[in-house]
Amino acid sequence: MGDLTREEKPRKGRERVKQKKRGTMRNRWMRRTVAAVSAVLIVVLVLFVVFVTNYYYSAIRTGLAAKAKTATGFFANYVSG
Repeated sequence: MGDLTREEKPRKGRERVKQKKRGTMRNRWMRRTVAAVSAVLIVVLVLFVVFVTNYYYSAIRTGLAAKAKTATGFFANYVSG
């Protein structure tokens, strides 16, 4: 008679599948806020880098064009006269 097995129902508290805890509402809010602020800062940083790069290359291009024009004028005067 000791061989009889009895099916046990799973107990609600002990054998419940543990769900992954996501944290408190404050922690989720902080993560989302930090993520949003970080995204905005990255966009602003990228725009700043693009602006500075364009300004730098524009200044270099203008300077080189002025030097090339001066050199062209010098050689034109040298050849003509």
